[in-house]
Amino acid sequence: MGTRFHILFFLFASLVFSQNEIDIKNLKRIENIYFAKNSKTPFSGSAFSFSKLTRKKILEFQIIDGMKNGTYEEWYINGKKKSKYNYQNNLKHGRYTTYYQNGKKKKRGFGSTETMKDYVHSGLKMVNKKKKVFIKIPKGLVFGPIGTRMGISSVKDTVIME
Repeated sequence: MGTRFHILFFLFASLVFSQNEIDIKNLKRIENIYFAKNSKTPFSGSAFSFSKLTRKKILEFQIIDGMKNGTYEEWYINGKKKSKYNYQNNLKHGRYTTYYQNGKKKKRGFGSTETMKDYVHSGLKMVNKKKKVFIKIPKGLVFGPIGTRMGISSVKDTVIME
């Protein structure tokens, strides 16, 4: 009886705690939102890629509701870690580390390369104050403070102009 219980418990826990994993080749990106091919629902889970040459993992990142959220890691084809970033709503966020091919740390830092607070709304466009980049707000998304998704936009395209 005890062995059956343990096996059933293990199977149940595996199903409950399992996470969707997908090769990046099987994802499509529409207006910076990731979808599994042939799906209309934004993907949630882990995306990865392997080197064709060495068959070692070279990329893995987390996606929640179609957006990069959580850990983003890259490896060189020799298997040594290349970089580790954190993302929040498709933007780099928090601590990051980059490495040389020999595995030694190259650079460590904290912060974001770009946040929504760097943008000023100008009609239906967002204007980056530092880089003078104009971005139309993507259809289906309206951003609030610090890049949080707040609602629905009726803009048809995302256009980036420099």
